[in-house]
Amino acid sequence: MIFVLINRKRLQKWFCGFFLFCVTCSGNAVGVSPTRLTLSPDTPIANLTLTNEGDNPLTLQLELVKWRQANDKEIYTHSDELIATPQIFRISAHGKQVVRIGLEYPLFDNQEKAYRLFIQEVIPKLRLKKKNQLTMALRISLPIIVKTLSPVQQNLVWSVKTLQAKTLKLRAENKGNNVVFINRLQFFSSDKQALTQPLTTFAYLLPGSTKDWTINTINAKKLSSIKASINDQISLVPIS
Repeated sequence: MIFVLINRKRLQKWFCGFFLFCVTCSGNAVGVSPTRLTLSPDTPIANLTLTNEGDNPLTLQLELVKWRQANDKEIYTHSDELIATPQIFRISAHGKQVVRIGLEYPLFDNQEKAYRLFIQEVIPKLRLKKKNQLTMALRISLPIIVKTLSPVQQNLVWSVKTLQAKTLKLRAENKGNNVVFINRLQFFSSDKQALTQPLTTFAYLLPGSTKDWTINTINAKKLSSIKASINDQISLVPIS
């Protein structure tokens, strides 16, 4: 028997990236706090708390990678610029582990830098050897943002292109020096009438990157503005 445990509220709260969580009938679950780490000249080290909410011990391994975006794709490369301790550990059932994430050396400049922390379950050999049982490993990705030395200059440029009568492509281009997180969009006409229900999205835009959305059932001629949640702040963006 296989159980897949996905709590939707926790999914929205915990993970602002991708979340792959499959367990066998033993039932493992991991809580992560916070869900996004920020390092700065004043705070070059951050703590991450992992909680084993399952009934069985859990072994986890950490990997830190540099994160960039190109052609609407996420690209990860090995990096020694950050360090995590411990890198591999065992959490007892319902136990906790605090992980420290810090800079190997100063990295602050005039543009925010982005990294990802991958948390990977190490499957015991006994579980792998069991017949007639599908075993999939837990894998979590969390963003790590290294702040800039200079003041934040947020500059998000929006544009719209009509694809068909009621289909358009919305593009956001990050021309600022900070990492932008967009998690909600809603479209409005010139008379402030909502053209759509709020659209939930979990999109990070690194400096210099772009993000496209294809939106259906909207007449582009009626579109006047977009209400967007950007870095946890609601903004009304005019579209010309």
